[in-house]
Order: sequence, then C-alpha cells, then structure tokens
Amino acid sequence: MRVLKWIVDRVHVRRCGVESHMGIMLRHQDTHWKGIEYGPKPFYGRMSVEREAGSKEVREQEDFFDLFFDRLPKEFTHHRKLFESRVYRPPKVPVMA
Repeated sequence: MRVLKWIVDRVHVRRCGVESHMGIMLRHQDTHWKGIEYGPKPFYGRMSVEREAGSKEVREQEDFFDLFFDRLPKEFTHHRKLFESRVYRPPKVPVMA
C-alpha cells in the first residue's frame, strides 16, 4: 500500500521520484514509514537492480518481441527501446522526476 500511495501521489504531483536506469523510482524519504522500522540501507538494497540483470532483461525482451514483431503495436517496441536506452545509458547523476 505504501508504494501504491506513492504512485498516486506522483500522479497528483505531491511526491517525486528519481530517474534510474530502470525508470522512475521512489526514494526512501518519499515513502510513509509510520508503524514500521525500515531504514534506507535495506530499502535501497531491495530497490537496486544490477546492470547485468537489466541487460539480460533487455536481451530477453528483444528475443520475445521478435516472436510477435509484425503483430505488436508500435508503442510496445517504442517502450522497449526506451527501456533499453535507460539500461545502457543511465543518467550520470540521479535526476528528480
């Protein structure tokens, strides 16, 4: 529920996120933690994605999309290419979004 609240708050421009190679992600301080002890270290450990895992995902998506290439809406291919560019060319400094 905490993440869903953050998503709704982002839609209504009440919270922000940080652009990463996986897209826009929440920061520890942007989440409501009342009633739970969950510090930044375990949070960022769970939120991190190894670059190699992201690269593997890009390759797997490409192979999968090739099966349906002529039947896929162009938006699917567009979003996959955006994901690929984020994985291979992440922002040098986290950008608030």
